[in-house]
Amino acid sequence: MIKDTHFYIIAYGTVSVSTKNNGQITTLGPGKYFGELALASTAKRRATVTTVSKCILLTFQKADFDTFLEQVPEAAADFHIKVVNDVSFGMLLHHAIGLECFTKFLESEYSDENIKFWVAVQGFKKLEDDEKDLREEALKIVDKYLNDESDEGQVNVQFFRRKQTLTSPRSKLMKT
Repeated sequence: MIKDTHFYIIAYGTVSVSTKNNGQITTLGPGKYFGELALASTAKRRATVTTVSKCILLTFQKADFDTFLEQVPEAAADFHIKVVNDVSFGMLLHHAIGLECFTKFLESEYSDENIKFWVAVQGFKKLEDDEKDLREEALKIVDKYLNDESDEGQVNVQFFRRKQTLTSPRSKLMKT
């Protein structure tokens, strides 16, 4: 049984999508999906999906999908852009096209060191908790973006945060 709180991906088979007012709208096959609105809102479904042939459907419950989006910000950004049509600036930076557009804008303003720094910190946040590796990577980022004599151009970070980052690789600066 198809539930209003699930998202479905068609692995095998074909389904028909229809509405009360328009009848059959389309058919969907392997690799296509439906139920995405159930993940974004609590609104009632607007269409009826019926199997046309034997199907294998992969399903996500809303709670599982929300957990996935929390763990993979790139997917969250893509989902919000394509399905919800609403995205925050922070989320936009996790989307490849959003990041590319903002980078080009900053390059035109001669301040692309800021986005390069942000990208470096995002990579840092994905590192394992090996203290030696963390410290080495933090020092590379500090040398490249925070030192007064940086070749990349110094990013605008408060002095005490700069100093804190040098002494603690998992400082607040590197978490934001």
